[in-house]
Amino acid sequence: MKIPELFNAVNLIASDVASCTFENTAPYTDLLTKPSRLISAFNFWQSAVAQMLLTGNSYLLIHRYQDNKKPAFLEEIPTANVELLILDDGTDLIYKINFDDDRKSIEVNSSEMIHLRLIATGEGDNTLMRFVGISPLDSLVQTLDVNQNSDRLILKQLQKAILPANIITLPEVQVNKERKAQIREEFESQYTGDGAGSTIVLDQSAKLSQLDISSDVSKFLSTIDANAGRIATAFGIPAGYLSPNKSDNQSNVSQIESLYINNLTRYIDPVVNELRMKLQLPNLELDVNSAIDRDGQMLINNIQKLTSGTNPVLSADEAKNLLSNRGVINEDEIN
Repeated sequence: MKIPELFNAVNLIASDVASCTFENTAPYTDLLTKPSRLISAFNFWQSAVAQMLLTGNSYLLIHRYQDNKKPAFLEEIPTANVELLILDDGTDLIYKINFDDDRKSIEVNSSEMIHLRLIATGEGDNTLMRFVGISPLDSLVQTLDVNQNSDRLILKQLQKAILPANIITLPEVQVNKERKAQIREEFESQYTGDGAGSTIVLDQSAKLSQLDISSDVSKFLSTIDANAGRIATAFGIPAGYLSPNKSDNQSNVSQIESLYINNLTRYIDPVVNELRMKLQLPNLELDVNSAIDRDGQMLINNIQKLTSGTNPVLSADEAKNLLSNRGVINEDEIN
């Protein structure tokens, strides 16, 4: 998460999914709109999705009311605190939870744990791999290693950006270590700080030159933008969302948005389908429009296309109703 492009990718997806509105939630509307007793609904779902993106799994323990056993609230459990087991007959999964507080470890069956997961491939010697997801980060191991090394190199260069490495040559003069240090300190004290950018004056006994960054190093640093593209590819989002300097042409903005929305469903579906199964809400949906079209501009543009032309698909009244139902316009203002 210390890599800007990676943080941006996780934050973008997790925040957009958390901004979606739950629909058809009865009788568990309060549970889904107020899942936690400690943090807001947005922060809770943002954290849950971020954990899923970073580790491939996200564990939400269901706490129930004592009197009627209905779900009361959810608790996010760190992936490191969960051990997954499978019954010998393969009929159920058992989640062993080790709490970070004073609570004792517990074991719950799958009906008590909302397990959000990505791409459970089933590969490997461990049978449980069929039930454990993997993160998009797994495909970025080499890219992240290169990024970390390049970041260290960039930091060293930035530290010298204002005053590149200088060389002061004293022809045919032998000076000891102490005298060299004195000359360096006198030069830096005169031409850094308030004196930065002023004219450099040397006597005939000294010659000033500067070290340039190797062209090979410059080429290597340019690969960072390419790595941003690989991160975008791994998470299935347009590269322009992560690297503004490499953003796509403005004429393709609508296509980019459409591509992003379509790819966002790959992270919405694991959440919705798990909640449908564990809470027995077959009609549960997440309205993505509340996340990606906050001002209703995309809806307005689509309606304009459907109401224009010689044979419009929508009538004026139908268009007004759509805009009103989405809260884009107020019926009182229309009337």
